Amino acid sequence: IDSDFYLRKLREDSFVIFLFHGVIKDGNTGIRNYLRKHLLAEEFEILIKKLKDGYLDAAIIALPFDIAGFDTQILYDEPFKVLVSSKHKWSKNKEINAKPLINETILLLDNTHCFSMQVREACPGISDNTEVQAGTSLETIRNMVASNLGISILPKSATTKNYKNDEINILSFERPVPFRKVAMAYRQGSSKKLFFDSIVNSITGIKEKIIGS
Repeated sequence: IDSDFYLRKLREDSFVIFLFHGVIKDGNTGIRNYLRKHLLAEEFEILIKKLKDGYLDAAIIALPFDIAGFDTQILYDEPFKVLVSSKHKWSKNKEINAKPLINETILLLDNTHCFSMQVREACPGISDNTEVQAGTSLETIRNMVASNLGISILPKSATTKNYKNDEINILSFERPVPFRKVAMAYRQGSSKKLFFDSIVNSITGIKEKIIGS
């Protein structure tokens, strides 16, 4: 694939792509540099509207994504991790079972973010009776966890060493480990599909670095 040709074409078309919790650090240099300058993060409903309106050509999302007129390509499965304060009773644990989550205060993003629904669906320990408090950003949630105001569940890519905090311990789930399936979505019949394929190949080739494996 002549990636330089597609980059020129995308610049002319004002191409914008959304990348959900993952920064491309390796792979094709031209693609990497272009994406770094054109990445957007949106709330789910706004993201869907921009895709439908043609403002966005593609998005990296978590499945399911049942929107008519769009195709998806799976990129990788990403496990969830548990964040607890260094003062929490689980702080010395390496793994936890999902069932005891029902007795904890869970800190998640508010309901305008599809991420909260992903966590609820993936973690059977969170029920309607579980106390869930909403934070406005992941950084706010991390600070609340550090203050021992509750625990949180985040995708592995949001718990890498870039987000290290001495007041927070990161725990794994026991098997079966809850996870989300990350994919790229784009309009059916898009003239840019070859470029999307190139992005998909770049991401799947470095998925271990994206999710911090």
